[in-house]
Amino acid sequence: MPLGKLAARHPNPENRRSVGSSGRHRGGAGWCETGDVSDTGGVGGVDPGLVAIAAELSALARDTDRRPFVVGLAGSVAVGKTTVARRLAELLADTAPGVTTGDALRVEVVATDSFLLPNEQLGPLGGAMVKGYPQSYDWTALQRFLAEAGAGSPVLSVPIYSHEEFDVVAGAQHVMSSPDVLIVEGLNLLQGPPAAPIDLTDHLHRTIYLDAPAPVIEDWFVQRFLATTHQEHTSPNSFYAAFDGMGDDEVESVARWTWQEINAPNLHQHIAPTRDRADVVVHKAADHSIERIQHRR
Repeated sequence: MPLGKLAARHPNPENRRSVGSSGRHRGGAGWCETGDVSDTGGVGGVDPGLVAIAAELSALARDTDRRPFVVGLAGSVAVGKTTVARRLAELLADTAPGVTTGDALRVEVVATDSFLLPNEQLGPLGGAMVKGYPQSYDWTALQRFLAEAGAGSPVLSVPIYSHEEFDVVAGAQHVMSSPDVLIVEGLNLLQGPPAAPIDLTDHLHRTIYLDAPAPVIEDWFVQRFLATTHQEHTSPNSFYAAFDGMGDDEVESVARWTWQEINAPNLHQHIAPTRDRADVVVHKAADHSIERIQHRR
């Protein structure tokens, strides 16, 4: 089903609001609920809520001269940002099975993990205990990347972060042609002063916050941690090699401790407070499906 038809079936008043010079939607305070997303008919195994979001983003991207149209996607560790960003990219690029957008958009996804400080620099700031916290990012480099994208640079590049090695890969860069839509996903993307030295939201034309109950996200994190430790290591410097030989109960204890001592404080103190800065809040259920979507009035 074409995304344009889905957008027509689920009209979003935000699509018709004026857009200020920064590209952010302006309007009164408060939130409005999107109509039931379940009747969009999740085709091709794609969550119907994601289809509805992609339809809106497609309409917004095609209705502006800004290239790239920059989408910011924020939320907790393990809430599903990477998966949602990838599925939205597939929908917008017209590569999701059973869903067509008409003229395909060129889409790139960038994670703010690429702009984490190298472990060597992060050590004096608290090392792994603060990774993902506002102080763990190279905000100047991230702002420079977004500014170059906004200025129309034909070629963009970002550092490469290895989740297996738990560190930035020295000297490695991912180079890309400037896309029609740039999706940037990250924990503290919507952060601003004083927690972060720079407010990046002026570079983001549409912002989305993924939300779910904290106990649910904790379970997702533990499941992902366990699954990752079971995978074969592809690097001799794998962070997860330290868990070889441990039983699942012991690994789960480490994962629970990591959540309680590192990820939960980051969520409650830094990430969750930025939810109200988003244009759209997407509420997920325990099975990862989208329950409801709120738009800022």
